[in-house]
Amino acid sequence: MTEIIINPDFNQNLVDNNGLPTQPFYTWIDQVTRALNSTPPLTGVGSPDGVVVASAGRWYVDINPSPSDIYYKSTGDEDTGWILC
Repeated sequence: MTEIIINPDFNQNLVDNNGLPTQPFYTWIDQVTRALNSTPPLTGVGSPDGVVVASAGRWYVDINPSPSDIYYKSTGDEDTGWILC
């Protein structure tokens, strides 16, 4: 089963006053890392929204731009619900 990743609470600081990551950042990045290690991301050229059918929790890497754009499938099992990260 794909792990659903919760967006970090942007009301909390993701970095401290010294520019160092805070615990909410580490929690979020740990979820992202585990998800990517368990299921390789889908890849393609261009935005997946309205094009790529996938289940919630999948990742997609647009290999065209440099650096690559990364999308997260937030809802449903259709071709919508992709969020640019």
